[in-house]
Amino acid sequence: MIDHKYRNKSYKKMWTRFFVLFFVSAIIFSSIGFFTPAYAYDEVNDLSFTVGYWAGNKEYTKKKVSLSELASSCGTHREVYTWIANGSTLGSTEAEGIYLSDILEYAGIDRHSVFYYNFFTSDGSSYQGAAKQWQESQLFASRYSCADSLKKIVKDYNKDPSDFMENPERHYTLEKVFDYESKQFSSEAWDDRREVQPMLALRTKPAKWSGYAPASYLDFSGLGTSGKPVLIFGQAAPNEITRNLHAQMVNKVHIWFEGSPSITLKATDLKGKVGSKKKVTVQVDTPDDFLTQQIAKDVVLSSSNTKAAKVSSEGTVTFTGKGTAEIKATYDGKTYGTLTATGEGGSGSEDSDDPDDQGNDPDDGDKPDNGDGNGTGTTSGDGDGSGSGKNNGEGASTGEGDSNASGSGRGKISIDGTGTAKMQGSAGGAASGSGEDARKVFEISAADKELKESVAGSKLFKWIIIVAGIAVLCGITGQSVYYRSQIKWTERAKRTYEQL
Repeated sequence: MIDHKYRNKSYKKMWTRFFVLFFVSAIIFSSIGFFTPAYAYDEVNDLSFTVGYWAGNKEYTKKKVSLSELASSCGTHREVYTWIANGSTLGSTEAEGIYLSDILEYAGIDRHSVFYYNFFTSDGSSYQGAAKQWQESQLFASRYSCADSLKKIVKDYNKDPSDFMENPERHYTLEKVFDYESKQFSSEAWDDRREVQPMLALRTKPAKWSGYAPASYLDFSGLGTSGKPVLIFGQAAPNEITRNLHAQMVNKVHIWFEGSPSITLKATDLKGKVGSKKKVTVQVDTPDDFLTQQIAKDVVLSSSNTKAAKVSSEGTVTFTGKGTAEIKATYDGKTYGTLTATGEGGSGSEDSDDPDDQGNDPDDGDKPDNGDGNGTGTTSGDGDGSGSGKNNGEGASTGEGDSNASGSGRGKISIDGTGTAKMQGSAGGAASGSGEDARKVFEISAADKELKESVAGSKLFKWIIIVAGIAVLCGITGQSVYYRSQIKWTERAKRTYEQL
């Protein structure tokens, strides 16, 4: 006979396993939310403009503006764009937004100097246009809309909707507009095309056209809410697929300039006495004033030998001792200019931009040395020099080569023309931007790339978790059925035993 202890023990095992499996399943399914990205994106309210060089790694935020302010400053327009999706579906988008040319003008971008445009989005680059590098000629090429032909369908349909649907052969239908065999607009529709500008649409209403009834009345009714700005443009050819090249929820426009900035040291090699100072000027040239200012701030001046010369971030070179140092200007990891700074014997405190002083010993020996007051003095120079003492005495001095010239009497000799010259000229080293850098293939930004990879990985992970969860639930069900059958068998055996 099977007693009640066995039956109670079976019940306990069954419910224990059930709750364990239940909690394990709950933990697994709840973890899905932690390991998969959220697909609900915040609405876009601002647009940023960044600038940088194609061959470089730095970009600078030039301007950030709210979409409402941008619309107020640039003005909005309404346009109907036509497009082809996946090579087979005809569509239209009624859009209300800002022409891209007005946006770039507002941001102070010289379009003729732009190498590439990139449009970054907050929706994980769901359209190819968010990962595409647009050249000026591509983005602002002549593009068209065949909306006038679609409007003919709407107009004909409104005359008699029932007859339009029952006898389409009597009316102007979609077959007049789109050739489904060649997957392109018909010659009649393309002949009726009109040119449209690229737009950042703030509100849109897309529609796919199929069958006989119009997909939209093309009257801009039912436009979507703001917060989802879309880069949209017309077609360059009757069979061009453009739907996939849009960029939805644009929140940043990045402007690439070609090559590298021009960075020049406005000085030749420097010489100076120990303790003296001279100035080095860095000149930066780019196609954008804002970018020029930002790069100028990031140029780093350095000295190869601080025991001979040090240089400050403002370009002041201080001769700290005898010897030679190389002063160089670097930006974004590249060297753009160098010069040599030599510290000479003696000491001095000159800090001058006088062009007559080129960093050698003061006095060329070709200017008079005049004394005024008491005392004596000596100087040396090249060539002939003369001096006279005034007031309490006078004297003359001559010098040639490195010979000494002296003034006698009680007049103090002062040297006319001492100081430091401005150092003029330039040191090269600017990168040209040609060659391998100019052929660099653009990669999607790290954030977008990681998002794409995480989305792809999370889908596989989610399916694995779902299959595992189903297996766990099946196991729970199987265990329950098994223990239920065991209990029934035990009860049946007990009754049989009692009857015996």
